[in-house]
Amino acid sequence: MFWLFMVCRGIVGVGEATYSNVSPSMITDMFTGQTRARMYMFFYMAVPIGSGLGFVVGSSMSSLLGSWQWGVRSTAVVGIIGLVLLVIFLEEPKGVQNEAKAEETRITASTSFLTDLKDIFSNKTYLNVTIGYTALVFCVGTMAWWIPTVAEHGIAAKDGLNSTDQLDDKTRDRFQIIY
Repeated sequence: MFWLFMVCRGIVGVGEATYSNVSPSMITDMFTGQTRARMYMFFYMAVPIGSGLGFVVGSSMSSLLGSWQWGVRSTAVVGIIGLVLLVIFLEEPKGVQNEAKAEETRITASTSFLTDLKDIFSNKTYLNVTIGYTALVFCVGTMAWWIPTVAEHGIAAKDGLNSTDQLDDKTRDRFQIIY
């Protein structure tokens, strides 16, 4: 079911491209002053740190349980735990609640789904940022997939081995964490 794996990974890429565009404006709405700057710092540090930890945890679980699928499954479990913690502990700020009340009293015209899509696709900034970040996620994913393989071949060649199959298991397992 490789096609399902690819579809799910593609959805993750589009999701990441979308949240990265929306999150800064949400942080702006939720925080002010120094707190806002601190939240931006946490948000922009979480992306590379989370990516790195995802590789470490995923490869460790894969090595521990003997199957690469467990590496992917374990990182999803961490994401679900994070979602549950957000739902339980995150409170909507008062400013956002006031905006929601003002929105309830405002009379707006109903639009169709196609009209909404047309508006979204006419926003060039949103489209360019989403496409650019999707390309970035694709490139990082590609490097994460191939760099360990290239490193394995480099170590095998340096050691004078004819194949990466001749590397011992401990060395091969470390590639996902180190490289």
